[in-house]
Amino acid sequence: MTAPDTVSATDQVDGAWMRCALIAGIHRLISNRDYINRINVFPVADSDTGTNMALTMHAVLTGATRQVQHHLGRFMEEVADHALDGARGNSGAIFAQYWQGFAEGVAGQEHVDMQRFALAAQQGASSAQVAIAEPREGTLLTVLTDHARSMQQAIADGAANFRELLEEALASARRSLANTPKQLDVLAAAGVVDAGAQGFVDLLEGMQDFAETGEITSVLPVGLKLEDATPVPKHVHGEEAEHRYCTECMLTAEGLDKRRLREALADLEASSLVLAGTRSKMRIHIHTNDPQEVWGVCQRFGDISREKVDDMYTQYESVRSGKRLAILADTGADIPDELLEQHNLHLVPLRVTIDDHQYIDKVSFDATDFYRRVAEASSHPTTSQPPPSDYRRQFEFLDSHFKETLCVSISAALSGTWQAADSVAKRVSAERITAWDSRQVSTSQGLLAVFAAECAEAGYTSEQTIQMLEFMKGRSRSFAIVRDLSFAVRGGRLPSWVKSVADWLRLTAVLGTRPDGIVGPVGALFSRRRAVAGFARWLGRRLNKGQAYRLIVANCAAPADGRELAQLLTERFPDSQLWEVEAGAALGAHAGPGCVIVGIQEYFTPKQVADRLAQPSPEDA
Repeated sequence: MTAPDTVSATDQVDGAWMRCALIAGIHRLISNRDYINRINVFPVADSDTGTNMALTMHAVLTGATRQVQHHLGRFMEEVADHALDGARGNSGAIFAQYWQGFAEGVAGQEHVDMQRFALAAQQGASSAQVAIAEPREGTLLTVLTDHARSMQQAIADGAANFRELLEEALASARRSLANTPKQLDVLAAAGVVDAGAQGFVDLLEGMQDFAETGEITSVLPVGLKLEDATPVPKHVHGEEAEHRYCTECMLTAEGLDKRRLREALADLEASSLVLAGTRSKMRIHIHTNDPQEVWGVCQRFGDISREKVDDMYTQYESVRSGKRLAILADTGADIPDELLEQHNLHLVPLRVTIDDHQYIDKVSFDATDFYRRVAEASSHPTTSQPPPSDYRRQFEFLDSHFKETLCVSISAALSGTWQAADSVAKRVSAERITAWDSRQVSTSQGLLAVFAAECAEAGYTSEQTIQMLEFMKGRSRSFAIVRDLSFAVRGGRLPSWVKSVADWLRLTAVLGTRPDGIVGPVGALFSRRRAVAGFARWLGRRLNKGQAYRLIVANCAAPADGRELAQLLTERFPDSQLWEVEAGAALGAHAGPGCVIVGIQEYFTPKQVADRLAQPSPEDA
C-alpha cells in the first residue's frame, strides 16, 4: 500500500515519513524473529533475542505509530518512550536507549536534513554504548556505531538524497554484521552473526524498502505468532550462563543519577547490565542469581515497578528439548527442584505482600526467609495472582518457540490466577495457548504439572494432554494437617467456627482439596502431639495398598514433621515415588507455619492413560 500523509524523502524527512519507514522496518524485523532467535548465542544462548526485539518495537508500532505526527521531534520522543516501556531483554533495552539518543538528536525539529539525521543516528549509537556496563565488539553496539559513521562518510562522498544515504548506510551495516564473528569468538565457534545486530539490519532493510518505493508492501499481523516451532539448532552453542535470572524493572524518580546507579549495580555479583532511559524514568536490565538484591539497590534511587524475572536456564533447556508442547505452571504449585529441571517446567510467580511490600514468590526469597519475614511482620501476609504482563511475556516467548503451550493453573475457585492466564492466552494466541484449571493446590497441582510435562515429552498434543489431565485430576488430591488454623481463617480460607471447634476439642484439623476446587475440612485427628503419625495412619486408611502412587510431601517451616511423614508413607507404600519439598509462600501465607501437606496421585504413565481413554499414541498420528 502507498504510505499516506508523507513528504518525499529527498533532502529532508519529517515525522510522517519516519513513521511509515519505521512501520516497514518493524514489520521486517518481526517477520524474521524466528531466525534471530535461532542464532542467539550471546551473551546467553536463551533463544529470545528475536522475540525481545520484536516485542520492543511492537510496543512502538502499537503506540507511537497509531497516528500520523508530522513533527519529527515529537514523533521520535513518542518512539523512544514506547520503546522504553516495551523494552524486553538485553537487546530490547539497548534498542530503547538507541532511540532515546536518536530522539534527543532531533528534539524540537519538525523535519531534518541528511546531516542532522546522521548526527541523530550517531547520538543514538553513543547513547546505546554508554548504557552498557561492559560493551563488547562484534555485537549490536558495533553495528549501530558503524551504521552511524557510514552516514557521515556518505554525506562527505556526496550522497544526493535520503534514499542514497540510507542505501549506503544499510550496505555498511550489512558489512559490519558479517564481520561480527571475527570480533567475538562465541559467534565464530557457533558459525553465526550477532543476533541483536541481525535484528537491527532487518529493521534497516524494511526502512530502505520504503525509501525506495514509498510503499509499505505488507501489513503487520495482529499478533506475534509463528507458523511452526523454531528450536535452536543443536550445533549452535553459546556461552554458559553465569547467572540464572534475566531481571528487569522500571525505576522512576526526579533527577536519576545513572552513574551512581550503575556503580551500585556493578558492585553486585551480576552481568549484562544495561541502563536505558532518561533522568526521570529508567529501564534496568541485568543477569543475576539474586533478583531481590537488584531491586534492593534500585529502591535506594527511586520507585520501582514492572519487576520481572525470567529463568534463562529453563528457557534454554526447554527450547533445546525440541518438544512441540511447552508446559507452564504458577508458583502455587509446589514442585521439587529436581522435577522442575528434569522436565523443564516454566513457572509464573505469584505475588506475596508482607507489610505493604510486594515480593515475587520463589524468586524474592526462599521458604526460610519467607517465614522469618512473616514472624517479624505486623500484618498478615497476602498473595495475589501474577500480573497479566507476566503471563503475556511468558506466553509470547513460548509461542515463538513451540507449536503449543499449556498452562496448568492453581484452582480457579481459590484464586483469580486461572482467569488472568486464560484472558492473556486468548489475546496472545487463542489457537495455540490454553490455560487449564487444575482445581488443585500446592503439591497436587505440582503433580498434575509434572504429568503434563511427561505427556509433552511423549509427544502428545495440548488437546490430548488436557483430556489425560482431566482423567488424572480425579486421581490427584492434596491433604494437609494444620496445627494452627489462624492463618487459614485470617486469609479467608476457613470460617472462624472451624478454628473455635478445633481449639476447644484440641483437634488437629485435616484439610483437603474437593472436586470443585475448594479446600476445606475433611477430617480431624484427636491428637496434636502425635499429629504426624496420626496423619500417616489417616492417609493409609484412604489409600489402596495395591495401587502405586506419586507423593510430594511439603512442609511450612516444619522440616522435622515433613521428614517424619515422608518416612512413614515410604514404609506404608514402598512401591510409590515420594519427594520432599519446602512449601512456597502461596501455601504458607494461608496455612501458616507448622502445616504439612501431601500431594497424592495414582501413578499412571501417559501411555497407560491414553490407552484407557482409547487415544491414538503420537507414533500412530
